[in-house]
Amino acid sequence: REPELAEAVRLRAALDFFAQRYATAPEDAAKLLEVGEYPLPEGADLPQLAAWTLLANAVISLDEVMNRN
Repeated sequence: REPELAEAVRLRAALDFFAQRYATAPEDAAKLLEVGEYPLPEGADLPQLAAWTLLANAVISLDEVMNRN
């Protein structure tokens, strides 16, 4: 489902927070992105990619996304 306005605002705030955090510590972004099965895209903005990775992880971890029996 599409996020409600309040949810979208919180997601954007989280993305901004993550982006700022990794912009000030790009070595941490690189370390986070070492994990994974696929190589990073050439020329990728690592702080932005790390921020989006954390946001995607947060969304995927929501109860609404988890499949429960």
